[in-house]
Amino acid sequence: MVSEYANKEFQIRLLEKDDNEQIATIVGEVLREYGVAEKDLAELDSEHHDMFVSFSSNRSCYYVLVAGDGTVFGGGGIRPLNGSDESTCELSKFVFRPDARGKGKGRELLSLLLKSAREMGYSHCYLETNKRMERAKALYEKFGFKKTEYRMGNTGNCSCDQRMVFEL
Repeated sequence: MVSEYANKEFQIRLLEKDDNEQIATIVGEVLREYGVAEKDLAELDSEHHDMFVSFSSNRSCYYVLVAGDGTVFGGGGIRPLNGSDESTCELSKFVFRPDARGKGKGRELLSLLLKSAREMGYSHCYLETNKRMERAKALYEKFGFKKTEYRMGNTGNCSCDQRMVFEL
């Protein structure tokens, strides 16, 4: 089935409070799609249900991909990496609905997030992902993220078995 949004224009904009419910639903759906454990969802519960507050602190931002009618199709954020020095940020909750994938918006959003991270004064961007997220990992590698064996900071991601870092 082709999405009614298949040929629509999307825009990328900063997350607004009214987007919380839609983006929380997408985060949960994508984590389940890729087999991320339910305990990850439980740990993220308060955060991913109020992402507007979670990403409104200093040196943080979260952008959403939105259709003209206000429907959110995905998003991604940058924030300080918990438990790390202040030079490292975390790429967090970089997710898209299946019908928004493959349109080049992931590249556009990731480019915007890395530019924002540089402007916020970060020198490294860290992420954790799951081995089943092959397309996302390929995108990260195209941008220059390098695999690392060691875990940085404290992301709280129990089911993420792949770690990557990017020098800004």
